[in-house]
Amino acid sequence: MHLGTVRHFAARRHSASTRTVRGTRKLLDHCRSHGVRKLVVLSTSYVYGALPDNPSFMTEDHPLLAGRNYPEIRDLVEVDSLATAFMWQYPDIHTSILRPVPTSGTTARTRS
Repeated sequence: MHLGTVRHFAARRHSASTRTVRGTRKLLDHCRSHGVRKLVVLSTSYVYGALPDNPSFMTEDHPLLAGRNYPEIRDLVEVDSLATAFMWQYPDIHTSILRPVPTSGTTARTRS
């Protein structure tokens, strides 16, 4: 499971972004060369972008447009895109990309 991304927006500097993308590339190369059979990459629903013309319900083939308007998460979009390309390029490695959606509201049941 790949959890090695910098997600704290205040910590996003060039080095954090570079580390996130380079680390993902290195991990994907190692998975390919060391016979990994299953890979889970933790992404985020933020990669879709909070755009006014987004549909209420998006499918996984919706374009990842967050980098266009939100440079703070451009590296997360790139990591997600790298994982997606890897998934199609190496179908023998069962790759899953998780894009959890943070939920809040008066009727949301969450635990701290």
